[in-house]
Amino acid sequence: MKGVTFIELILVISLLLLLSVMTTPFVGNYLIRNNWHIAIDRVMSEIWKAQAYAMDGKIINGSKVWGVCITGTTFRLFNGSCASPNFREDYDMPVGVIISGIGSVSFDNLTGVPSSISTITISSSLGSSTITINGAGMTEQN
Repeated sequence: MKGVTFIELILVISLLLLLSVMTTPFVGNYLIRNNWHIAIDRVMSEIWKAQAYAMDGKIINGSKVWGVCITGTTFRLFNGSCASPNFREDYDMPVGVIISGIGSVSFDNLTGVPSSISTITISSSLGSSTITINGAGMTEQN
């Protein structure tokens, strides 16, 4: 008679359980690191988008003011003002990622120069990264 014995079944299940327990920390770190990189990329792209909209002269409800700001755990691209925008794109930070830094930065309509030199910090339990908007409107990630 051929088949699987109860001992063999228990052995296979215990090996699978052991493997899953061993890989859980690696998967958790991967997800946190992935969320952190996604947040950095999204913040950079929203800064560039606000600057491009300002330089293109895109107008919504009579306002040419485009900028970015942080409201709580949300990074916002806005037209008008951060507090009461005519248009906004909000990006909530992924789980395990914290953003801090600027209050609000808007960009000049013709040159794309920011209203202030700013630094944004994006951090997680695995590390942190800063995004700097310099006086010429260039962004740099460290």
